[in-house]
Amino acid sequence: MKTPLGSESKEIIREFIYKQYAPTIFLDRVEFFANIMNLKPKKVSFRKAKTRWGSCSSTNNISLNIALTALPQTLSDYIIIHELAHIKHKNHSKDFWNYVAQYYPNYKQARKKLKDFSAII
Repeated sequence: MKTPLGSESKEIIREFIYKQYAPTIFLDRVEFFANIMNLKPKKVSFRKAKTRWGSCSSTNNISLNIALTALPQTLSDYIIIHELAHIKHKNHSKDFWNYVAQYYPNYKQARKKLKDFSAII
């Protein structure tokens, strides 16, 4: 019989993902796309969000959900590009989507595929 993890064990695992695992995976990808897009986020942080894969603040702080660690890289790349695009366009206007499409032409398919992973956030 398997013993379920207690809340303290879950918190230790969560902290490991926040502080060590997620940054090692995603900071290089953020930097890679930021350079290609000629954009500079003020700060990149990682959190356990319940409803969003990522966000970009009005001051260009990017926050990424640690649940991105469960996505295929192609989808996490889409999320990163999407959030970086908000540095230039603070909305979801046609200009925003055209900008995203420059760096991720198949963004519509990525959005559909993300729905398959919605249960993990």
